[in-house]
Amino acid sequence: MARRRAKSKTLSFQRIQSSTKMLPELPKDLVEEILCRVTATSLNRLRTTCRAWNRLIEDDRRFATKHLEKAPKEFIPLMLRKEYRVFPFSVNHHKNDPSVVFKREVKLLYRLSNYRFRIDRVFHCDGLLLCTSDENESRIVVWNPFTRETRWIEAGLKRRDFTFLLGYSQVTSSKSYKILSFRSGRNDSEIYDLNSDSWRRLLDNDHSLELTVRYSGHSVSLKGNIYRFYGEETGTKSLLRFDFATEKSEILPLPYQCDSYDAKILSVVGEDKLSVLLKRCRKGSKTEIWVTNGIDDTTKAVSWTKILALNLSRELQITDRGSFLLDEEKKVVQICERWFDNGDDENYNSDMLYVVGEGKKDLITVYEVPDIRVCWPAILNYVPSFAQIKLAGGKRKRGH
Repeated sequence: MARRRAKSKTLSFQRIQSSTKMLPELPKDLVEEILCRVTATSLNRLRTTCRAWNRLIEDDRRFATKHLEKAPKEFIPLMLRKEYRVFPFSVNHHKNDPSVVFKREVKLLYRLSNYRFRIDRVFHCDGLLLCTSDENESRIVVWNPFTRETRWIEAGLKRRDFTFLLGYSQVTSSKSYKILSFRSGRNDSEIYDLNSDSWRRLLDNDHSLELTVRYSGHSVSLKGNIYRFYGEETGTKSLLRFDFATEKSEILPLPYQCDSYDAKILSVVGEDKLSVLLKRCRKGSKTEIWVTNGIDDTTKAVSWTKILALNLSRELQITDRGSFLLDEEKKVVQICERWFDNGDDENYNSDMLYVVGEGKKDLITVYEVPDIRVCWPAILNYVPSFAQIKLAGGKRKRGH
């Protein structure tokens, strides 16, 4: 049966190849409108059938932006594992023995075979992954796993304790990808522009530099903007949105006000929704998942809908360092966290995936971690894209 399906796919692809040769010459604008509505993975296979299509996909940044906006989105769950590597994964919901199934590693390529960049943190925006390392590493890397392109950026050893976040500003049909860097308690935030290949100091305006001196927690990118938690460590929390176009920050409300939470985690749902996991302190095991219906850019009003209200086991160790993915339609959430064993060995722990929702509760041991000096696990929904990384001099690279 598997061979028959594979043969069927091959024949279908061959039909597409032959049909493209017989198509009449179509206006370029019409071809673009058709191609920008094809999924990224399908279009990537089609690019070999036509040189003009291949040039359009590979070299035209305007088309890459247009395709991101119009093509149906594909979401691929990725996990950063303890060995500093990234893997696609799925969950096998077997009743008696649920498990996590990993696929082939998504490899970050290097020109030097003996070089290895240990990915300690990964941040997603538009199909690009911003990766940092916990080693004595002076560089960070922006990486498109789908096109296998990389952009290595010199951050300097002085920025080893900085946080790096990726977003963009957009003028007409072109996106300008940028990196915000900062560290807690310091007013020395900077922005790196991938177009100009340069760092510059972020001017102190509004709440921009309060990114560095207030409580932060988890961060996500949505439509090019950065979202983080804001507020004093022991005070009421809000959301802080950093806009790369204006280089200013705005405070947005959470679903409800609370002085203290056991856990606060942000995630992105689909193409345009923000989701937040809130676990209240002194409220037992009550955990809620909320999703935005919309954010008014003028009034800064945020409309929230509660998707899940969970009564989790008190033993589940959900913290601010966790990450989660929400299936809004099925009302199921996957929460990735590190479980610390309080037994004899204080260094022994396990990386866990909690799969919970309406009528579903699975606790899966992803793997045991005998040494706490490994990277923290994280999960994210990756969106394949042709987002391009412009290099100084206009050259393109696929490894370093």
